[in-house]
Amino acid sequence: MRNRILSGISAAAVAIMAASCNHRTNFDYETVSYCDSLEYAGHEAYCEINIGFPSGGSGQFTESVRYWIAERAAYSLVNIEDEGLADSFIALEKDSEIVGEIGRTMLDSAESDFKDFEKAGFEHPVNYEYSLSILPVHFTDKYVTYSSTSYTYLGGAHGGTISINSVFRFSDGKLFGWDMFRDDAGEELACIVKEGIMEKYFGVETEDEFEGCLLVNPEEFPLPDADPFFMADGVHFIYQQYEIAPYAAGMPECTIPYDVLSDLLTPEAKDLL
Repeated sequence: MRNRILSGISAAAVAIMAASCNHRTNFDYETVSYCDSLEYAGHEAYCEINIGFPSGGSGQFTESVRYWIAERAAYSLVNIEDEGLADSFIALEKDSEIVGEIGRTMLDSAESDFKDFEKAGFEHPVNYEYSLSILPVHFTDKYVTYSSTSYTYLGGAHGGTISINSVFRFSDGKLFGWDMFRDDAGEELACIVKEGIMEKYFGVETEDEFEGCLLVNPEEFPLPDADPFFMADGVHFIYQQYEIAPYAAGMPECTIPYDVLSDLLTPEAKDLL
């Protein structure tokens, strides 16, 4: 049976302040939190969620961010195959209902696994852990950058973390990802990011040293699967665990200053800066 050790959905109105001279001085959002756990047949699962829903902006902007939040939450449920999850989350009217449903879906999945373990006679205790944080991390008078970080542990040697970030334009909610760059920017951009990862993240200077840090061939160095995103000091790039390097290397990332990438950005992306 489910043993609810700690459960709660709470909301708090928050504002992040801009460290810039832009007209917009803060971005208002409401953080909705959920924390719960369950125990079944000696197995335990814990779930913690913190999501910041926008409090203002155009209807298109708010709708765009809320749907992205639902998609990120659905994607974080790595052991659930349901293409309709995001739509089912966003169909709920209140932000607190969305967060509560995400948490319950996570724990219901764990309970289903634990029941299967019991039927199979698996007596060794298994602990699951889920955490999801989706919050705004940077904004100007034209856009906001949201960050989604999820962690899932389903037993084994270690859990897995996924970090996805996106840029939303305030005026209409448009999401900017790789389309912030020109279509022909790929090769030059890959070289710039490669240099940033090599020197800024791994702190090495030679190709041989760099190759020793990677799981991929540095001569065919790929751009990240995850979208790039705007931060105060430049465009940020992040690779997921195992994408280019071993688990112990973490999640390689670097920030490239805007002036270095200016010629590769589209006019629409430049207009945000």
